[in-house]
Amino acid sequence: MQAASPDNLEISAQPPIPPQAEPQPSITPKGPIPLTERSQQADSPPNWNRLTEKWGLRTADRLGDRLSEIGGDNYLVESLMPGRALALVAGDSGIGKSPLLYQMAMCVAAGVPFLGFPTRQARVLYVDGENGLADADELVNRLTQHLGLAERPREFVLFNLNDCTPHWGEEGYELPDLVAEVQPGLTVLDPIGAVFPYAEEKNSETTKAYRRLRDCTRRHGCSFMVVHHLRKPSPEENVCRLSEERVRDWFLQVRGARNLVNGADIRLAIDETDRQDVELVCGGFGRLRGGLPFIHLARVHDEQGQPLGYRRATGVELLAHPAHREAFRRLPRTFGFTDAKRVYGKGSQATTLLSNLAEIPPSA
Repeated sequence: MQAASPDNLEISAQPPIPPQAEPQPSITPKGPIPLTERSQQADSPPNWNRLTEKWGLRTADRLGDRLSEIGGDNYLVESLMPGRALALVAGDSGIGKSPLLYQMAMCVAAGVPFLGFPTRQARVLYVDGENGLADADELVNRLTQHLGLAERPREFVLFNLNDCTPHWGEEGYELPDLVAEVQPGLTVLDPIGAVFPYAEEKNSETTKAYRRLRDCTRRHGCSFMVVHHLRKPSPEENVCRLSEERVRDWFLQVRGARNLVNGADIRLAIDETDRQDVELVCGGFGRLRGGLPFIHLARVHDEQGQPLGYRRATGVELLAHPAHREAFRRLPRTFGFTDAKRVYGKGSQATTLLSNLAEIPPSA
């Protein structure tokens, strides 16, 4: 048999490979998936307990329970300072902000009213970056007398930057570490620049500082009150005085980055007045809470004429015009609106305005 040569080999034809259909692009329906389809796609309803534990996520009906749990629904100073909040206190240098804030801090620490506003007792950490030890000691002594306290509040803790550890500012010796160990309900930074020196320079620096404070609030439940100053006006600029009608305009005078004001939950203004017996006026507003009470403050002095503290000014003290004061002095102890019109010698509208200025109702 003759062997087949390669040239004689027959190669059987392979069956042709059928062409494969080109993959068609999937078409995603436009618009949201109907609720019924989404429900079918989900394996099971959300486990809210697990999501709360993992993310801190809460349904709207659980917010109130959480607030009660952490104490976020309680004011430290009613109508002025909420719990677990960040507040900015602004005012010019040298007008008496620190004595007023020392008084507020001591009231919270002792659980006594502040200018007539009830307080919730809590430990207060006051970080003082401006006043010396001797001045702070004298101020605490006078305020203890003014508030009628038997002793200095033990829950008032003072951290003075003029007498702090040399390790302050190093790792492990920063504000969050201090708050973690002291566990205050309220911390006052007087001023904020003493702890965060770049906070007023740029909005990004303010955001960093506020983020660290809010992290302390989240971890330890502490509220913060940061103190700041006004910028120096130019010679051509008219100074805006604080009034109920111009509170938001007044805050435009705060020095430095705008986030110092805009990033705070509560914005409290302190300004001088031109009234004879009233030294300071306070007002402000909250991010969602609206306007804060407008308060006029008079200084209380001891028998030697030394200042002790502040009290809330009311009544005739709020009248700047001498004719208004004289009219109220001529009124009897008990009087009606008709008596006020007769003594003042004006019409109903003017008499009503006078009563409002003195915070005395027409039915008094």
